[in-house]
Amino acid sequence: MPWEQFEEKELDGRLQLIAGYLATRLHYNRVVVDLNCGTAPLLDWLPHHPPEWGRYYGNDTCEDFIDKARNKRQYATMFECIPDSEVVDSLSRHSLSPSILLCLGYAARLNKHESQTLEQSIEDIVAEHKPEIVILEHWSGITASSLMVFLEGGGYVEEYAWSLDTIKNVGVYTERIIRIWKLKDA
Repeated sequence: MPWEQFEEKELDGRLQLIAGYLATRLHYNRVVVDLNCGTAPLLDWLPHHPPEWGRYYGNDTCEDFIDKARNKRQYATMFECIPDSEVVDSLSRHSLSPSILLCLGYAARLNKHESQTLEQSIEDIVAEHKPEIVILEHWSGITASSLMVFLEGGGYVEEYAWSLDTIKNVGVYTERIIRIWKLKDA
């Protein structure tokens, strides 16, 4: 499987950092959308007895990943095996409007095996739903400049930008960048 490196324990620090940020921002009515969620590894770091979110929605095109996410059997979660280009319609179908949009593999769109529509899907979700928080993660050397311009033009400000290095070299995935954007006046 081409994305096994994301299951490396050395990359858990990024999830802990994001979970720590979300700890005071999750409320019962919040809808978290995890775009191209893979196995939804962030769920392992969020409080879930009971969960502090209203709904956690994730999508991926890999059925094995979706099965692993579903097997976590977390309350108030929904996972679908659909491409990111269908998420906007799916959110409407399920009457979900994200408060928090996560994309923890934003730069994966540059790999020929990954979604080539991811940036457009993020823009479509943001334009339609105006989530209060947008969290993007990518590896160093990849910039999200056009998406950053889009978010700034849509009333978002970058609240945090973190760079993380793993101790174990996992190739080009060693240095990760996490950017958190917040809607002004939210």
